[in-house]
Amino acid sequence: MDIMKKMKDIFKTNYPFVVSMATRLRDLDSFQHVNNAVYATYIENARSDMLSRWNLNSGKPIHGRLIFRRSN
Repeated sequence: MDIMKKMKDIFKTNYPFVVSMATRLRDLDSFQHVNNAVYATYIENARSDMLSRWNLNSGKPIHGRLIFRRSN
């Protein structure tokens, strides 16, 4: 089993919601690390996707917890 399939299986069993996003060139600094400010954009994109998938776009503010985990 390749590592990417193994990671996908782990995410599917341990997390109720997973979003895959491609890293864009502008997200990286000169050392090829994701810029710290970009993480907020990733989280906001995941939140928007979650609200759409779960039909929670009622227009009312939603307060909750978001757990973000970096994969290697």
